[in-house]
Formats: sequence, C-alpha cells, structure tokens
Amino acid sequence: MSVLSFNPVAIDPLLYPTMPDPYDRYSEKGYYFFKREEVKGYIQENPRPVHSDGFLCFPFTLILFDKLNTHILSAVIERTDYRILSELMHISKKELMGHDKGYLSSPSLALYHSNGHESLEPIGENISKEEAIEALIDITCDALGTPHSPLFVDMSDKSH
Repeated sequence: MSVLSFNPVAIDPLLYPTMPDPYDRYSEKGYYFFKREEVKGYIQENPRPVHSDGFLCFPFTLILFDKLNTHILSAVIERTDYRILSELMHISKKELMGHDKGYLSSPSLALYHSNGHESLEPIGENISKEEAIEALIDITCDALGTPHSPLFVDMSDKSH
C-alpha cells in the first residue's frame, strides 16, 4: 500500500463533504497515543458524515488529533451508499451498481487529510471490530511514517 505525502495540518471539512464527522460517536473508553508524533487517535463506529447528504458510510474510523486538538487525519473503512448517490446524481441505482446486489459497495480503506482523500484498498465484507481497528492503525502508521504501534490509553476508570 502506498500513502501519498501526508502533512499533519488541519483538515478543512468543507473540502470533503462526505468525510466522517471527527467529533461524532467515539466508541472506545480511551484513545490511541502515537508517542513520537504526539498524536491521539479515537475509534468511531458508524459516525455521521460531516454534511447530511454524504453518500459514504463509515463502519469504523480512526480520527487523529495533534497536541493542539486539531483534526489532522481520518483513517476510515468506507462504503458507498448507492441509494443516496443515485438520488444525488440522478442516475439509477442499477446503472451505478451493475450486477451487484444490495445498496452498499464493498468496504475499502481510505485516508482523509489536508492534501486529499486517498482510497487505498478493498477489505473483506465480514471484518470484525478488532480486525478493523488493526487495519486502521496499520494505514495510520504508514501515513505517519512510523514503525511504532500506538499505545492504548484506557480512560474507563477515570472520573470526569
């Protein structure tokens, strides 16, 4: 898998209206900490898109924030919802999907960052949550150019 040059600067959500909302639905009771890069990553399950007419859905995402709490990277598993895309493009769902069944595309790994949206590779239909998190961490480490896996910081015992 190749990752284009990643520059850790803020992502403008207006450039990517279909990306996941970085502040929606954190699913873990903690975060992943990339020590050398001083970056925190939060897992999301089925977050809503930044804008309501998004034709992509995201079973799992890993959202990264720098030490200033700026959203700098989203590693995602994404699927196209052909029902919504069909409405937006005024093209029949059948024409968009060909002979495929259902209304969602096969899942694929992708990255959102300040320089663009990169579709990386397709993944299996029946991926477990643990396998999804592992895949998202792998592509995030590639994007950050680090061989080091992040530490999971468990916040479940912390009082607010």
